[in-house]
Amino acid sequence: KWDVRAGFNHGKNPIPEKETLFNVLAPGVVENHITLGATYHVDNHKELTLGYMHALENEVKGVGSIPPGFGGGNADIKMSQNSFGVAFGWKY
Repeated sequence: KWDVRAGFNHGKNPIPEKETLFNVLAPGVVENHITLGATYHVDNHKELTLGYMHALENEVKGVGSIPPGFGGGNADIKMSQNSFGVAFGWKY
């Protein structure tokens, strides 16, 4: 009746220290994600699925990321994230 899932993902941060200014509005710098999920099979035709993801906080300290013509300096960025999903499925 139940399918249970868990996972961990590690990826490398794609934002270099010199390019943090360009990612202030969308700081996608997380490197580690933890996921949990479960599906309950109501019968042969219906199922209910729940899922959760937590992206652990990561920070990138800018190094010379603000050009001198814009005042110079560093733009530091960090991000963490939570996501929860619910789905209902049925088969004919």
